[in-house]
Amino acid sequence: MGITRSAAAFFLAIGIAGVADFGFCQPPTAEERLDRLIALADKITIGVNALQIQYYHDTGDQLGDGTPNGPPIGSGTPFGRNGFTLRRAEFYARGQVTERITYETLFDLSGSAPIVRDAFVEIAGAPYANVRLGQFRIPFGVETQLSSNHLIFIDRMLVTYLGEQQRVVASVLQEWDRGVQLVGEPISGPLNVSYALALVNGEGLNADDGNGLTDVVGRFGIRVAGYQIGASSYRGKRRDAGFIDRDRTRFGWDAEINPNPLKALLIRGELVRGRDDQTTTRGWYVLAAYRFTDCWEPAVRVERWDPDRNAAGDGFTRTTLGLNYHIVGDTRLSANYEFRDDKAHPAMGNLALIQYQLSF
Repeated sequence: MGITRSAAAFFLAIGIAGVADFGFCQPPTAEERLDRLIALADKITIGVNALQIQYYHDTGDQLGDGTPNGPPIGSGTPFGRNGFTLRRAEFYARGQVTERITYETLFDLSGSAPIVRDAFVEIAGAPYANVRLGQFRIPFGVETQLSSNHLIFIDRMLVTYLGEQQRVVASVLQEWDRGVQLVGEPISGPLNVSYALALVNGEGLNADDGNGLTDVVGRFGIRVAGYQIGASSYRGKRRDAGFIDRDRTRFGWDAEINPNPLKALLIRGELVRGRDDQTTTRGWYVLAAYRFTDCWEPAVRVERWDPDRNAAGDGFTRTTLGLNYHIVGDTRLSANYEFRDDKAHPAMGNLALIQYQLSF
């Protein structure tokens, strides 16, 4: 009992001394509050990555998965569908914990439940060796690594199309995965050399490893005065329904022209070849965009995806005409018209899209 009373007296004395030291809990000055806000601003920044409100008009009789695009045949009601949708509602929180440790999270709230997209910590080492841990965009090609608010067109290229609004059923490349990544620029300046190498689960967004193996993905790029070329590789395995691990490989090549005197001009192309066990796939696109008067940006893209090179009549070709009106930063109004030719689903029609994107 004596020990308990002595301990209580000791901690009470410390508390009284602490109160006296802080001037009996005097409120912080205005300067101290400002310093605290500045320190907090470095540790967390919250904003809207992409809030996209979209109007679509699909003219076809068939969706990308082969199901009818409308009422039952014979009902007398015309096919096609149109309406408004909340395409994305992405919010981010990022910050700097120390000079070398940063973090970033990205959530999409447009669905029935919040979806975590980015969630990683990055540790800065030398300019040629930064480490990223968590869930991130895989380092393959160019567009796969672009955030949704930086896309030229409303819809992504076909090889990363995940059945958005059931228009196309295709997924050659997952956009996100969990793992560890090493990234850097060993050479920077007029000649820029960059690389990224990652070990990932191979299961895609918000999924743990399903087969106890680790996939390897990486990209190597060279840029000189607005001209860029790159090569990417993906090697791994995926376990099928019979619990057999099947080989999965992807190879990609990309090229981009964005010359210094004409920063408004952008020409980009990517070619992706893949193999899943005995099935070989291939997809490519070429786009051109030109931004003038700081606001208007017309663009065109031609692309093709072949889900099985050994099968006939399953190719998909899409030509997209686009126009972006940039309001401020990445906030813009976009209009796209997609001419679609799906050999596997010939009743699929064209698609018109209008989208307002808020980003800050």
